[in-house]
Amino acid sequence: MRLSIASDEPLGIVVDTPLGEGLPRNVVDVAIQTALRGAISGFLHGHSVGHWYRHAWTGDGPPLAYHDVLSRLLPRFAGVAPDEMSTLCREPRPFELPDWLATLYRLSSRLVAPAATPRQLAPTPQPVLRCSLPRSVRRLASEMGAHNGLQLILHGSLATCDATAYSDVDILLFIADDWLMTGERCSALRGIVSHAQRWLYRYDPLQHHGFMIVSQFDLDRYARIYFPLELLSHAYSLGEPREVAYRLRPADNESVARLRRVSTRLEQLEQGDRPAPGTRYALKLALSELMLLPSLCLEAKGQVLYKRDSFGAVRPVLSPTANMAMEALSAWRLDWKRGTWESVYRVLGPWLPAKLSVRLLARARSANVNRRDRERWSALVTGARALGFELARFASLN
Repeated sequence: MRLSIASDEPLGIVVDTPLGEGLPRNVVDVAIQTALRGAISGFLHGHSVGHWYRHAWTGDGPPLAYHDVLSRLLPRFAGVAPDEMSTLCREPRPFELPDWLATLYRLSSRLVAPAATPRQLAPTPQPVLRCSLPRSVRRLASEMGAHNGLQLILHGSLATCDATAYSDVDILLFIADDWLMTGERCSALRGIVSHAQRWLYRYDPLQHHGFMIVSQFDLDRYARIYFPLELLSHAYSLGEPREVAYRLRPADNESVARLRRVSTRLEQLEQGDRPAPGTRYALKLALSELMLLPSLCLEAKGQVLYKRDSFGAVRPVLSPTANMAMEALSAWRLDWKRGTWESVYRVLGPWLPAKLSVRLLARARSANVNRRDRERWSALVTGARALGFELARFASLN
């Protein structure tokens, strides 16, 4: 079956291209890396196995599960053993998922060569913060710090001491190979991560991402679209600092593709083909994605700037309408107000029995957007569409 979506993202290209049609090897390599990253993150964070596993790729048609995606991806590689093909191209039962993930990690490490660039060292995170860490971040660091092979690095506004009520907890979680090589270790890691992420929600119940996972596989084939490691000088290590060595691979096209996909969604929102964010969680997710657009544009142009500095860097190439949208985004971040249910969860959530805590978190995340924010979003959409379109066009220029 050929998907109706025309995608220029590597994974989308692979699932949209029938077997038998040739594809450049670098596209297939990046596609398996994308699938592996999604599988690791979904397995470690996902409360519902069915949801993350069945959404490996979403185009215009029904979402594809991981075994569907891998059945289109793995036959393009030579050297996949029949038992590996059988394991990864059929839907596993829930209890088989740890071994399934370990098999995918080992196979991907064998199939995809490291980037051809020289190994380089990321900057050392700042040794001292100018502000106090929130209690939830301190508890998180204490809880996970006892596990060898896991390195936590705080970045974003909590690390640069300019947090607002909008801020969430941005943490890179570096995972050593041995945590992902066997099903037993994968299962243990899932327990650690899924238990510890409650502290992320304790700080911000609307947090739309968990830990930003970086495996050794990624470090050997690193793309700036994940997070520019040059920016670790603005970060802070939540534990004993360790050297981070990596090989950089090109990812300019992936940044442009992501810009184009966001621009398409904004066009659909403006034309009424996609519903406006109806919940507090959906609203914050949409705003956060918009705030990343300048950084993605600059990465596609080979420039690395911290997110707060990227707005000023792209301002000269934008129209007045797009610049007004950036100003509106900045203002919204500064005067963001937490909702009632979010405040209640921040106080009570982590201390309640698990079932009650989950219900309270769901209530906070599903709270409706108020009229003022609906009107504010409606006023932003046209300018945001111009912002996405202009940045995607500028990023595409040589």
